[in-house]
Amino acid sequence: MNSIFRILVRLVDGLWVFDDLKFGVQEQPFVFGSDLILEKMVAGGDEELDR
Repeated sequence: MNSIFRILVRLVDGLWVFDDLKFGVQEQPFVFGSDLILEKMVAGGDEELDR
């Protein structure tokens, strides 16, 4: 069975965090470089809007 999971990501006090209420996770920070990937994705989005 294939599954797709979606998480809502937000910036809180300078940290990228997510919630997963199904597992009782709230404001879990992204670690080990995944926060840097999010920063690059957001920065790249601004470039797309300029096109």
